[in-house]
Amino acid sequence: MNEKKVLSRNFAIVLGIIAIVLAFGIIAKPSYAYEQTTYSLQVTLNASSGLPLLAFQTVSSAVASFELKNIGNETFDGVLTLEAKTDKGHSWNALNWAVSNLTKNAVYTNSTSYASVDEGLYYFTLKVEPNNTLSRIKLYQDSNLLSEGFRVSTNASISFHSFSDFIAIAAIVVTATVAIAVAVYTVKKKK
Repeated sequence: MNEKKVLSRNFAIVLGIIAIVLAFGIIAKPSYAYEQTTYSLQVTLNASSGLPLLAFQTVSSAVASFELKNIGNETFDGVLTLEAKTDKGHSWNALNWAVSNLTKNAVYTNSTSYASVDEGLYYFTLKVEPNNTLSRIKLYQDSNLLSEGFRVSTNASISFHSFSDFIAIAAIVVTATVAIAVAVYTVKKKK
């Protein structure tokens, strides 16, 4: 009988401890436990030639333009970083823009140009990072989820032809123009 009293008293103590732990866990919320914020953002990054149809080295600049739209319910504050490099190893210092108070359906746009120092591909990477460290971003391109996480990014590229290609094309155009002008002049002179 003594054993039954000891077992039931131990059982009551264990149940009491479990009840206290459960009650403390439900009531107490530690000050460091914040809810994670999720931002839904839509991005468009474009790479183009500064002069349409003239994507030639040293003739036209490489232009990177972007648009960031808040398609979620949380106001976004963060940093946008644009990195640029060529496939020949040339790179530029990263550019940063602080975005603050980007409310629902608000849009942030910007663009910058780079000298076309090399022929070949120019790569651009736009990185998006929130100021709130306890958050994550869902980054969409059109309606497709592009990437998700604390730091998200998208890429774009453009190809530039060499300056010697530009000279060759210009020479062909000038030669053809002169040949047509001479032919027209000759026909008019015969009449």
